[in-house]
Amino acid sequence: MRPVLDETHDPNTLSWVEAANDPQSDFPIQNLPLGVFRRRGGSGEPKVGVAIGDSILDLDGMQAEGLVAADDLRRALEASASNSLNALMSLGSVPRRALRKRLHTILRQDTSAADRRAASGI
Repeated sequence: MRPVLDETHDPNTLSWVEAANDPQSDFPIQNLPLGVFRRRGGSGEPKVGVAIGDSILDLDGMQAEGLVAADDLRRALEASASNSLNALMSLGSVPRRALRKRLHTILRQDTSAADRRAASGI
């Protein structure tokens, strides 16, 4: 299967997350890997998030902050509201691409001030 390259892979795009703009970063805005994490201190349940720079954006928090609207995106986030990637991966590529595009929009340097504030609080 060939990967789909789109505007989210543009090498000239910068993020408002400064660490993501470091050429040595494993997680620039062009590489938004999904994973399961636990907050520092090890308390609480594991959650699904995306790495950006030296941070993790909690996908469950995106919905709570009102950062979603599209149905495909809402389905992806609902599937992410667990401690596993299984439900999200089982949805297929359309919801995952919608999620990637929305994450890219939120994390871009030129995103709206409202989106930046909401994502900063997650």
